[in-house]
Amino acid sequence: MSQFTYDPPNPATFLTNMRAALRAKGRNDLADLLEGAEGSFYTNEAFGNRWNSYVAELRLRVDAARVVKFNDVVRLQLRELAEQLLDPDVGYDLDKVVVSPFAVGDDGEPDRLPEIRAFLHTVRSVLEKEGRADVAALLQYVPASFATRWKDATLVLRVSVDRHASYESAAHHILSAGRAVLRSAGSYFLKAVEVLPLLEAPPDDSNPLPNASLVKGARTYEHDGLHFRSKTEIKIYDALKKRAVLFFANATAVLGGKSEKREPDFLVCEGGKWGILEVMGEQYHPAATAMKDHDRARLFKDYGIVVIEFYEASRCYNRPEEVVDDFLTRLRGPK
Repeated sequence: MSQFTYDPPNPATFLTNMRAALRAKGRNDLADLLEGAEGSFYTNEAFGNRWNSYVAELRLRVDAARVVKFNDVVRLQLRELAEQLLDPDVGYDLDKVVVSPFAVGDDGEPDRLPEIRAFLHTVRSVLEKEGRADVAALLQYVPASFATRWKDATLVLRVSVDRHASYESAAHHILSAGRAVLRSAGSYFLKAVEVLPLLEAPPDDSNPLPNASLVKGARTYEHDGLHFRSKTEIKIYDALKKRAVLFFANATAVLGGKSEKREPDFLVCEGGKWGILEVMGEQYHPAATAMKDHDRARLFKDYGIVVIEFYEASRCYNRPEEVVDDFLTRLRGPK
C-alpha cells in the first residue's frame, strides 16, 4: 500500500508560495515572471525515483510575450524551487517545468481542443515573439482544422498549390509553436502539421463579381462616404489618400467588346500610368480563387493595364504605407 496521497496542492496557492520564496531569495526577476501565471500539476502515472512515486510536471501558462523569457536555465531554477516546496508525501517527483502561452479565446476545458481561430492567433503570437514574423504571416487567412486520433492531434492547413512549398518549409516552426500552445490548452498532443492542397475552382466568367456596395447579404464597411468589403481595404484606402494620385476604390470596370464587368480593389493612376492594387486573402480573394484572380488580371492586361500587383491581406493591414510605397514604385517603373 502506498504511503503517498497523490493529492497535489492548489496550483494558485503553490505559485503564490513560489513567488514569495523567490522574493525572499532576492530573485524578483523570477518572481515577476510568475505574476499572472496559472499552473497545474500533470502526471501520466509513470513511476518516479521513489517507490510508488510518480513522475510529474509543473505546467505553467503565461502571456505569450513572456514565454521566450523562460529559457532552460530559468525553468531549471523553477523546478528546483518547486521540488523544495512540494510536500514529499504527495508522491510526485518533479521532472520538469513546462511553460506555454495562454490560448487566446480558449474556453479552458481541459479535454477539448481550443477553437481553431484562437489557436492560430496564439501560435502567430508565439512565432512573432520568436522572431518568426514571416512564418506567422502564413497563418493569416488560411483554412485550418484539427484531425484527431485518441489524444494526438494534427493541424491540417489547406493552401493553394503555388504556395504549398512555402508552408512545407515552415511546417516545423509551426509545429514547435503549436505544440507549446496546445500543451497549455489541455491533454492533447500536437503530433504533426499537415499541408494539403486547396481545391481551386476554375474561372467562372458567367458570374462576375458585382460592385461591393451591391453584394446582397455581404457585410460591408462604410468609411469616408464609401463602402469597403474589409477593414484591410480601408487601411490601403487611407494610405493611398495621402498620396498625390488619382484612384478608384472598388469601382466596376466594363470590358468593352467582351460584355463583361470586373471589379479591381484599387485602380490607381499616377503620371498617366495606370495600375491595379489587389488585396489577397480576404473574403473575396481567398486562396481558393487564386486562379480566377490571375485570369482576371490577364483580362486587364488585354486593355493595356500591365502593372497589377497582389499583396497579402496581413501585410496590407499591418503595413499599409509600405504596401502603397511598393506599389507606386512598381507603377512608376525604372527611372
